[in-house]
Amino acid sequence: MDNNMTQMRPTISVVIATYNRAKMVREAVLAAWGQTLKPDEIVVSDDCSPDNTLEVLRELQKEIPILKIVENAKNSGGVPNWNRVIEASTGDLIAWCSDDDMFTPDHLENALKVFVSDKTVDFLHAGFINSNCRDDGTAVIEKSPLKSNEPIVISDNSIIEYMAKYFNWPFHPSTWIFKRKVWMSCGPFDSSYELSDTDFFIRTGFKHKLIYAPYYGVINRRHSGNWSNRVGSVNMHREFNAAIKNAYIEIQRRKLALGINNFSLLDRQFRKWKNAYGLRVLRIFISRSRAGYFEQASAAAKEVRDNFGLLTTIPSWIRRLLVITVMKSLHFAQKYFLGGLGKYNNFGKDFPA
Repeated sequence: MDNNMTQMRPTISVVIATYNRAKMVREAVLAAWGQTLKPDEIVVSDDCSPDNTLEVLRELQKEIPILKIVENAKNSGGVPNWNRVIEASTGDLIAWCSDDDMFTPDHLENALKVFVSDKTVDFLHAGFINSNCRDDGTAVIEKSPLKSNEPIVISDNSIIEYMAKYFNWPFHPSTWIFKRKVWMSCGPFDSSYELSDTDFFIRTGFKHKLIYAPYYGVINRRHSGNWSNRVGSVNMHREFNAAIKNAYIEIQRRKLALGINNFSLLDRQFRKWKNAYGLRVLRIFISRSRAGYFEQASAAAKEVRDNFGLLTTIPSWIRRLLVITVMKSLHFAQKYFLGGLGKYNNFGKDFPA
């Protein structure tokens, strides 16, 4: 990067909220420290981890002078710790990293080029590389395909359509880098959502210029302890749906305030979202049924029914019988004709795609 650009650049804070992941957070901090463009500070907030996370961080602090450690007095349960680590940071740009992920070496440098070349960009996210962690300690590395070879601009006119089009992975939070003014206008994370990063991303999308940058910014470690796996796929997508509905109402309100009464484009986008949501939970129903995770499959079936209004005119006991029959048939087919259950053994009961 040009020396003049480096000297004039905004300051960068890498922020990591952590709990009970001593080894992973150590690797996350080292990856942030090893950037081709060094951050100005790395802030880690520990949420009263019962393991040796604090000891690991204090050892790292001896090697990394810009490492700042925040110690919570009591466990917050997760999302409040996300807010605390950002509030403890001071940089002009905030680079979020989950404690079980790792930046690619040139993530900050690539992101800064975008912010310097286009001053109107307030929020950036990028592609990611999957590291599929197995129980035996090995990992399978795969690059998730980039959404585009060119940057994608996201605004209030396209945020719902963007979420529908890229439903499977609309963003990876560990690739987020955003200006502090975004946090001032859109933060904090809403702790009523367990996956409040989705709500934050959407709220940002109808207030600021977001951009998807086509490069690989983070190594995403997929393992049974992932936050999303703990929340559960159906609950996670139910939260996505609630956040989009709230966005739909808010965008309508903002347009009315500007004297705009035509919502045909917005309505079309919302219909695309509903269809994408229904198909996604249907996919979850099929995959969980095949794996034999019938509790999760039943919850997905309810979301499909509610979203599409299916089977509402028949008695509930018949609906339940139909769902059970389909679930067990799919499980039987997987077990005896579709390669067995081995593909579901490593990632936890609610992980298979």
